Amino acid sequence: DVDRALEFYNRALGRSTELGNPALLFELASLIEQNGKCVDAVPYFRSFTEQSSSRDSATEARWRMGTCGLERGRQAATAGEAARAVQLFDITLEVGAPPHLLEQTWLERGEALLALGRTEEAVASFERVLELSPEGRTQYSVRAQRRLQELLMVP
Repeated sequence: DVDRALEFYNRALGRSTELGNPALLFELASLIEQNGKCVDAVPYFRSFTEQSSSRDSATEARWRMGTCGLERGRQAATAGEAARAVQLFDITLEVGAPPHLLEQTWLERGEALLALGRTEEAVASFERVLELSPEGRTQYSVRAQRRLQELLMVP
């Protein structure tokens, strides 16, 4: 039973992610994530990365936080929750992982910012896509360029 396991993990941590054992934090985060609540796992993964001496495991935790941020951000955007989408995309951008999803995340963030009427910030997000793809050959850089042309009326 997942709920019962979470209860035991929380007791073992003393309900404090700041004082927890890194290995226990990672296991708790993984359990929460596997229970379909990856956003709830982010604080545990974040605490783990701050406390862990294992570079590989910290990289995995950042990867999982970033993937969650993008996936859940896209779901929020689709549901019309643009402000929540921006918050979730920011998780991915804050951890900088997975690197191959950063262009997409900046683009999606720009679209959510546009939905909120925050045009200047959206332009900055679209420009960041182009910075990550200087060749301009990815689908995301092409879409970002189109958006910038629309917004800035640049030929």
